[in-house]
Amino acid sequence: MQVVALIGGLASAVALVGSLLFLGRQTLLANQLAEAQSVTTFYEANDRVLRHFLDYPELRPYFYDNTEFGNEAPIGSPTYVRAMTVAELLADSIENSYVAASSVPAIARRLDDLRIYAVSLLESSPALREFVSDRASWYAHLPRELAKLQLEDTELTKRHS
Repeated sequence: MQVVALIGGLASAVALVGSLLFLGRQTLLANQLAEAQSVTTFYEANDRVLRHFLDYPELRPYFYDNTEFGNEAPIGSPTYVRAMTVAELLADSIENSYVAASSVPAIARRLDDLRIYAVSLLESSPALREFVSDRASWYAHLPRELAKLQLEDTELTKRHS
């Protein structure tokens, strides 16, 4: 009788360990799937913003070629308003990515790439710099990146004067 109870107890223990291992594996797979979905959502959101450049190619220079607004796009013109709208969408997308990096490990692992992307856009985009500068209280990360860039520019200017 004791042998049967011992065998039954061992079988239950083995079944419990097997169940725990299976549950652990399922949890790991669920977390990996959630991370993949978060990364996909990030890229889809960014792609939606970038598609505006296909619809309005005249906006690209204000984001990638360091083109300032001037006679061709004075403040209040349709081009200026569109550029500021795209700047807002882009700033929101980047800022949301910084926020997601704090809770989604797959995005956190790409944080350096995100910073490089954000800084390069701030460097090449008067539209984005203007938008972020005018609305610094809306964002936690982009104004800091912009301030670092401006400080670097100031120090570079001092060295060359």
